[in-house]
Amino acid sequence: MIRILLLAVVWVTCSPPAAAQTRVTINIGDANYYGRIDIRGLPPPPVLYLDPVIVQRAPSNVVRQSLYLRVPTGHAKDWNKHCRKYAACGQPVYFVEDRWYSDTYAPAYADKHGKKSQAKKNKRKGHDDD
Repeated sequence: MIRILLLAVVWVTCSPPAAAQTRVTINIGDANYYGRIDIRGLPPPPVLYLDPVIVQRAPSNVVRQSLYLRVPTGHAKDWNKHCRKYAACGQPVYFVEDRWYSDTYAPAYADKHGKKSQAKKNKRKGHDDD
């Protein structure tokens, strides 16, 4: 009986608590979204670097499509360290500017997909976006 009680105590103390299993979903258009941006139907956005950044060159007979990504500034500066997180090491990447993302892309995406942008929600609540 003591052995069963001891095993139960060990099991309870070693298992992760249910509260630690929290899920957070961040969608395109949200202020905290980082990842690929589909610019179809929009003019080319302002980017951090004029030339695309490529970490691993593709073979000469392979043509890779350029990607537009929104990433934290530190990721763009040290791209060879972070490109795997975005599955973009072998592709030419343009990093879009944050201001363009929040002022142009996110509201356009929200309008296109029937979602209210965070900027519109804040204005309605009386918050200033500056």
